[in-house]
This record gives sequence, structure tokens and C-alpha cells, in this order.
Amino acid sequence: MLIRDLLVKNKVQELKDMAKIIGLTGYSKLKKDELIASIGSAILNEEYAKKVFFLANDREIELFEKKLNETVPFVEEEIGNYVYLYKSLFYFLYEENEFVIPEGLKEIYEAIQTSEYKEKRARFQLVYNYGTAMTNMYGIVPVEQVVKVFNEQNEVATNKEELVKAFELMKNVKGCIYDLVEGSFVHEAVLEEGGIHFLKNKEISLTIFQQKKCYSAMKMKHSLNVLNSMKH
Repeated sequence: MLIRDLLVKNKVQELKDMAKIIGLTGYSKLKKDELIASIGSAILNEEYAKKVFFLANDREIELFEKKLNETVPFVEEEIGNYVYLYKSLFYFLYEENEFVIPEGLKEIYEAIQTSEYKEKRARFQLVYNYGTAMTNMYGIVPVEQVVKVFNEQNEVATNKEELVKAFELMKNVKGCIYDLVEGSFVHEAVLEEGGIHFLKNKEISLTIFQQKKCYSAMKMKHSLNVLNSMKH
């Protein structure tokens, strides 16, 4: 469907919210037709597409490519892997349980898939995923330790600057389930349960197994808190 047909059903304030989300400026006084035109031009733009897909994880990309090439229904179990591109306005909820992609986006997506772009994206995702995986595993991990493990397992080494830059870019755009605190990546479950000082003070005496058990308990309590908050 044409981008205009997908946007026209929205109210002016909804369009302004979309404009804000995708980073447009000077939209506050625009009329509805002007907002639609501005948003449409921004979405169907190669530079914008490059920025969005650069941060999309492999599963998000896989689902998007599948949607490009065939008619597939929205998969409720995969909701988390649709949200980012939906907020980026690359998906529109057209009918119940059906996402549609704006006409023209397929050509833009294919145009940006150069070898250089794919290589840079793959490198970014690899570096970022190491930080994510190790933080999920231990709850708190020094950035230097992530760098050490990465360099032991990959031919092209990384450094603290590249790792932190990848984290900050992802956090600022998509958000992360962990944060950078005093030189360490710390999972939100540890932060919310006040366990960072316990784990850091005990990290010399605690074995990795013991540290993981402490973190697992915090993570379980955090998950229960989230579930309880959703009930109210």
C-alpha cells in the first residue's frame, strides 16, 4: 500500500507523534497533508533505512525479509521482534493480525544491501551481542572482560571504545536491558534489586557459579515484579 494511504487514517496528533519518533524537526505547525508528506519522504529514504536496519537484530531482519516476499500473518509469539520496525514505521497494522510494509520500501531495502553495509552491520551486531550475552549470563561484567573474551574468540579484535560505542548507540535508539555502571555492564535485574554492590564487592571471593546463582535469584525476583505490575 502507498505510504499516504497508511498514514491518512491517523489523526494530526498521532502523525506528530510519529514525526517525533522518527526524528523529524519543525513539524509542530504542519497541517495533516504536510505531515503525511514529510513522514512519507523521511521513511522512504535510503539514509533513514540504513540507520534503522543497522540496529535491527537478525531475527527482526529475517521476519522483515519474509514479509517482503510473501503474505504472512502477524505472529503473536514474535511480538518483540516486530516492535522496533513498527515504531520505525516500516510496518503498519492494516487489519487485525496483519502487518503491511509501505510500497517502495522493498526497493530501498534492496538498494542499501551492499557488501560494505552488510559487513559493517554484521560487525556491529557481533560486538554488541557479546556484551549482551555476557551480561545476561553473569548479571554484571567488566567491559574489559567482554573485550578479553571477544578477542580470544575472534580474529578481528575489538576494544573498549568500540564495545561501549555499540552499546550506547543501541541504548539510545532501541533501549537495552542493561546499563554501563562504573566500567561494567549491569543487567537491569541487578540494578533494580540493588545487587550491584554485593556482586562487585564479592566478585573476588565468589566463584562464577556462585555469582551466577546470586544473579539468577535477582533476575527471577525482577521477572516476578514485572509480571505482578502487569496485573494491575
